[in-house]
Amino acid sequence: MSITDPTAIARETKACVGTWTVVEMIMNGEAIPEAAFKTLRMVLTETTATALDGTSAIADGKFKIVGVVGKRVLFDMTMGAGPDKGKTFPALNEWIDKDTLKTCMSQPGQPRPSSVESEKGDRRAVFVLKRVKSK
Repeated sequence: MSITDPTAIARETKACVGTWTVVEMIMNGEAIPEAAFKTLRMVLTETTATALDGTSAIADGKFKIVGVVGKRVLFDMTMGAGPDKGKTFPALNEWIDKDTLKTCMSQPGQPRPSSVESEKGDRRAVFVLKRVKSK
């Protein structure tokens, strides 16, 4: 299987669809206190991502998986509004389990992360997301 196998990309695109809560956040190598993201959720469709704080949308954009390597999913996030409108953030998801994703995003113009970690000064954002189960 190649990194850009269309079947693997389609499978991973469908697997990411849903609502996710943020359970951990690291920015620029430093852990963010839970109070800062306690009400943050991500809603993913096959082509879009929306960040919600409570019921208010705080960011949105286009989400596109560009490759799959084992448990790692390479994707691009192009912002749809705000100061980063039109900018593409290269990113990497890694499945922890079927309902937990760890995501690392680089800044536009920077290389895609090779791991889902952040170190002081790298300007990367790391999120651990848990799928919200339907009732």
